[in-house]
Amino acid sequence: MVIADYIDAHGAEHCSIFESFEDLHRATFSPACRLHDTVEVKTRGKTYRERKDNCAALGARIKKMNTGDLTYNEIQRLRKYFQRHGAKTGNLRLFRSMGLL
Repeated sequence: MVIADYIDAHGAEHCSIFESFEDLHRATFSPACRLHDTVEVKTRGKTYRERKDNCAALGARIKKMNTGDLTYNEIQRLRKYFQRHGAKTGNLRLFRSMGLL
């Protein structure tokens, strides 16, 4: 899952969730499109501490993005992701304080 904050060919700002980078490139193939920020929503790390820190950093980065025009379905997908991974990594309290849950 990839979240992208971009300006389309018509000059309108968007923030959308895509299934893969290929879908993102299909949506922004025009040279007039400009990407502001792109985040791959994936928790990485070999140890529990690495996964916990990376998940918290991912939440902070997504919180910093301009996600004002996400659809309810996209918001629900993000909440479900952070609910599941917050429970696995012990970050539920942090995500609630950040407003992600």
